[in-house]
This record gives sequence, structure tokens and C-alpha cells, in this order.
Amino acid sequence: YYRYINYPLYRMGFRNIDRFVTISTYITNVMSQQGAKSMYVPNGIKLLPYVECSRNSVSRTIVFAGRLEKFKGLEYVLQALPDVVRQFPDTELVVAGSGKDEDELRALAMSLGIAAHVRFLGHVPHARMPELYAQASVAVVPSIWPEVCSRSGIEAMSTGLPVIGSNV
Repeated sequence: YYRYINYPLYRMGFRNIDRFVTISTYITNVMSQQGAKSMYVPNGIKLLPYVECSRNSVSRTIVFAGRLEKFKGLEYVLQALPDVVRQFPDTELVVAGSGKDEDELRALAMSLGIAAHVRFLGHVPHARMPELYAQASVAVVPSIWPEVCSRSGIEAMSTGLPVIGSNV
């Protein structure tokens, strides 16, 4: 269907386009393979201010910031959390974000017996994120698809927080 119907229609539509602007080299390469001219322009991210964190006591708080959708990979963090909690019972996962899969992710935390260790905050204003990052020991970016540029990962690093990310 794609090869014989969609692709020819796209190609006809592309005749009037000189060049596409992409925000990742991955998408630029995909478009190039399809014969479309494109130009890579990096995605701009407003960095958060560096936060001086008190590391006198060990924080066992993990922060996830992003939309609550399958491709963001939060379900894999939840599935791994029982093993972490067994070894470090005071671990807490703070989830900053909302999305269509929130109810499913909350149910997963309940079914895994870790609901007491997971705090869903909903949407958090950008200005409050440095405060969340300052209280954490690590941020996670567990995406399962090729992220163009993980805004939450870069923002967490800009505050001085280490980031654990998936290999995509």
C-alpha cells in the first residue's frame, strides 16, 4: 500500500517543496533515502539554571519528565522498579507529565506492587522543574524510539543531574 499508493502521492506533493527542515540527522537521512531534499537544523532548548544540590544525604529519588505515552518507555522503568525497591526500599520515582497512557501506567504500578514508590505529579510547569531535579539523584529518559533530541534529558543535565537513557 505504501509503496504503490502513498509514496507516489507523496512524491507528487513534494514537487512544490524545495527543501524540508528536519530537527534530527536521523530524519534527514530517512528523507534522503526517500529522495527528498532536507536540511538539518538543531532543535533549540531553553536550558534550566544549574541548581546547587545538597548531597549531604543520599537521595533515592528518580525523576521522569515527559508525555505519558508508550514510546517514552516509562513502563520499562516501572517494570524495573520492584528490583530497585527490593535493594533500596526508600526509592521513589517521581513522574512529571501527563498523557493518554497515564491510567494504564498507574495501573501497572499498582499491579507491580510499587504504587507507594511512584508519585504521579501530572503536568509540571517548566519553572518548577529545577526544584524537582534538585531533589533527585538521577533522571531517566527511557524512550523506545529514536528521540530527535531528548529535551528533558538535556534540561536535567543542565541542572547538574545525571541522566540514564535508553540506547536509541
